Amino acid sequence: MGSTSRIVVGILSCTKTIDRKRTVETTWLRDLPKEHVTAYFLVGRPGHPAEIIGNTLYLDCPDTYLGLPKKVVAFLEYAQTNLAFDYVFKCDDDTYVDVGNWLGVPYGDGDFTVGQLMKYDIGYQTWMRQKGLEWKPSFDEFLRMTGQFPCGGEGYFLSRRAVGAVVEWCRLNSIDVCPPSEDILITGILKASGIEAKVVPALAGQRQDALLPWSVARNLGFATIHPVGPSRMRTIHWRNRWWVNFVHVPMQLASLANRTLKAWRQRLGTRRSTG
Repeated sequence: MGSTSRIVVGILSCTKTIDRKRTVETTWLRDLPKEHVTAYFLVGRPGHPAEIIGNTLYLDCPDTYLGLPKKVVAFLEYAQTNLAFDYVFKCDDDTYVDVGNWLGVPYGDGDFTVGQLMKYDIGYQTWMRQKGLEWKPSFDEFLRMTGQFPCGGEGYFLSRRAVGAVVEWCRLNSIDVCPPSEDILITGILKASGIEAKVVPALAGQRQDALLPWSVARNLGFATIHPVGPSRMRTIHWRNRWWVNFVHVPMQLASLANRTLKAWRQRLGTRRSTG
């Protein structure tokens, strides 16, 4: 698959993060090639049927942090039934996407493309208990099966085959056997279905990379940077635009002019020597 694959982008959002949504709308979302990429903000609306209004896909699921696994599954179920796509890309509303680099990610080489794989940290259990949540024995079993998993906020690609595997598993099983973390859930389900993650570091841009001059960060080939707040996202985006419009493109034009001038001089020199 190449850059003309049909891609549906699902951006995890909620009613409380409207500032993030507006920032994404006015920055990288505008750069997506609308001919083959469609993006939706994913917002939970429990008790109501799934519905697309503008660029928001409302789903019959919780609109809370702990409800993210159900939101992602609801999105994949809706996409499989109602949307035309070859690949799905899921990210968060505090993720910056460099669309040029993102389109160059070789997502077509696998069914599940991620930026990095991390090991489970016992601190997750502590965090859950601080929230007053029970740690179930099934969580340990699911984590042993999953092994390493990606950072979901950075974004990952799923092929139509992978989406189908997740939807089918959830039809037959309860997602409550997994800790309330969508990246662990998706990785575990796919691993149980025989689909392993393929790592592409371009999808693993961390927040500290956003502190670099964007010309440097861009040259490192990052397709996504996460997590990034609204102010930082706007800074990165316009710095990126400045780099492309006032540095990169002029350099390319200057290089082309230089090559043209050299070729013209060579032709002129050849004519004189044969004249």
